[in-house]
Amino acid sequence: MKNLNRLRINMKKFLLGLALLAVAGCNSPKRELRRTLANFVGQEIRLPDGLQSKQLGEDVPDPGFRRKDWRIVVYTDSTGCSECKLRNLVLWKDVIRANDSLSVPAGIVFVFHPKKVRELGFMLKNYEFDYPVYYDLEGEFERLNPGLPKDVRFHTFLLDPQNRVAVVGSPVRNEKLWKLYRDEMETPANP
Repeated sequence: MKNLNRLRINMKKFLLGLALLAVAGCNSPKRELRRTLANFVGQEIRLPDGLQSKQLGEDVPDPGFRRKDWRIVVYTDSTGCSECKLRNLVLWKDVIRANDSLSVPAGIVFVFHPKKVRELGFMLKNYEFDYPVYYDLEGEFERLNPGLPKDVRFHTFLLDPQNRVAVVGSPVRNEKLWKLYRDEMETPANP
């Protein structure tokens, strides 16, 4: 009987331990996400000079978005499904319009590191995305910013006037995040 009670107690401890591990395991990705966010916010980001500026796949003069005080950076690398990522560009039109209506709009800097340049131009035309974008043919953006997380959720962010990451995440179809972007831009920056 004593052995049976000891076995039950040990079994309860084992099951409790498994439950704690499961809970810790579930929280681990969230914890890692928070840690990555904490490390990324405040980090200085360098925008490469000399990137090709294009609109609907055609060369255009540099629109100067990188020189605005506040900049929303949308970086698309060459990994994953390019068409899936580009399909979401259509959704940016609402954010662009909302941004343009602000008293001091941010520059919206789309940086693409495409696998296939012709395919990118074709898709931009196909989706009628007529906003200027930058082509990063040599992957300079990632080389200049080795602290850029690999997780694509960190590839859209707001830069303050000192080129530091102020807000992270896509404001597309996310009114709370768009409000956070606007609030941050209206707050005087610390030198």
